[in-house]
Amino acid sequence: MSEKYILSHDVGTGGTKASLINLEGKIINSSFEEYELYHPQESWAEQKPNEWWNAVIKTTREVLDKTKIPSNAIEAISFSVQMVGTLPVDELGNPVRNAIIWLDARAKKEPDEIMEKIDLNTIFEITGLLPGPKDIISKIVWFMNHEPRLYEKAHKIIDSKDFLIHKCTNKFITDQSCASVSVLFDTRKDKLKWSEEICNAINLPIDKLSKIMKSTDIVGELTEKAANELNLRSGTSVINGAGDAACAAIGSGAIRENKPHIYIGSSGWITAHISKRDASLEYFIGSICSANPSHYLLISEQESAGACYKWFQTELGNNQTYQELDKIASESVPGANSLIFLPWIYGERSPILDDKVRGGFINLSLTHKRKDFVRSVMEGVVYNTRWALQGIEKLCGSVTEINVIGGGVKSPVWCQIFADVLNKKVRVPNEPLHAGAKGAALLALIGLDFCKNFEELEKLIKIEKVYSPNEANLTVYNSIFKQFTKIYKKMSGIFHKLNE
Repeated sequence: MSEKYILSHDVGTGGTKASLINLEGKIINSSFEEYELYHPQESWAEQKPNEWWNAVIKTTREVLDKTKIPSNAIEAISFSVQMVGTLPVDELGNPVRNAIIWLDARAKKEPDEIMEKIDLNTIFEITGLLPGPKDIISKIVWFMNHEPRLYEKAHKIIDSKDFLIHKCTNKFITDQSCASVSVLFDTRKDKLKWSEEICNAINLPIDKLSKIMKSTDIVGELTEKAANELNLRSGTSVINGAGDAACAAIGSGAIRENKPHIYIGSSGWITAHISKRDASLEYFIGSICSANPSHYLLISEQESAGACYKWFQTELGNNQTYQELDKIASESVPGANSLIFLPWIYGERSPILDDKVRGGFINLSLTHKRKDFVRSVMEGVVYNTRWALQGIEKLCGSVTEINVIGGGVKSPVWCQIFADVLNKKVRVPNEPLHAGAKGAALLALIGLDFCKNFEELEKLIKIEKVYSPNEANLTVYNSIFKQFTKIYKKMSGIFHKLNE
């Protein structure tokens, strides 16, 4: 029998990655295509959905061309896609405006308006979340308030993945992970449906939202039009897939209950699968639905992780590569000579929730060198992660090791800093930059009955590298971390005045 493959698409903020993955979970080949992020106004962040689809077309064709794998060897196509998108479309699935993506914070007044219509405790009881300016519920209300004609024109208001599923199948379908971050979805285990109470409170007809199916479900087949565009076989199965965080949790290998993983991409997060919905208001940690329908995903999201390092490289890096900057960082000392970087350069969600907080360098002196600046940026991201991890561990128990994925793991220096600051073994799985795509493909293996359950999937993820904490660095990192957690409280009023 000839080998079969899953075509997996990881559709992120910066671009789309197509990966051909065999039935043992091995990535055969990948192709990546960038697209634009638009900022029409301060705190706005939009993308053009057809640019996502064009990137899906291009990368699919490229990866098929590079591998010479015939289209009839592709068992299914599956998706891992950026979450918390708000996209109004007409009856044919055509966008009526640009997509408002997860980074967008325009809906600053709408959470208060929502809580005037429905009690905050009720929202939390139903969804396990609280509405903020970047959430889908707030953006929909903003859309009603500021673009009413377009709102009336919209047949559906969908998330990013729903748009791609519709392109493939002509069906408006979402999954539980994407629905659960909308603050419109009843995530209680005996419910798992759009909340009539919340939707009625904001005058949103439920039929404006996509149908909900499991992440592992076959939601349809590639239409002839989509197949021709992608150069695939008409009738190829389309797997629902999940949001990027839910897929990455599977692809990271941290599949068992209470086993967390850290993602270091442009943004960052910590997640752990749990059997019962839980949350922490102290650390602004919530539960969303996992790609595994029997579990939830405890999640703490950091708005900026790798984005901080990229900002430094772009603005202050003197055109040096990340590898060159890593070497410079390694020449500084642990603690960067007490120079502290605040990584909240685009607001923050967890461990603090504040869209007006901003980044900066604290305790700068004439004695600090460039090497200290580079290292402090890396360390600041990790201090913030440690703060958030405290909240995760309070809910699901302490851990001695943690899987880490995303572009940040390409830096051995940063991985060692994570191990030292967290005082935990940092485990890097194989193909850590492809965890989202791999997770989406593994969901397809269950949907197509190649794997019986999620426990079987963990065996397909191998650990490639382990970084152990250096105990000699623990004292300095503990001391600086203690001060790091005090900075926000002392400076939050200043940030709010500066960013009104």
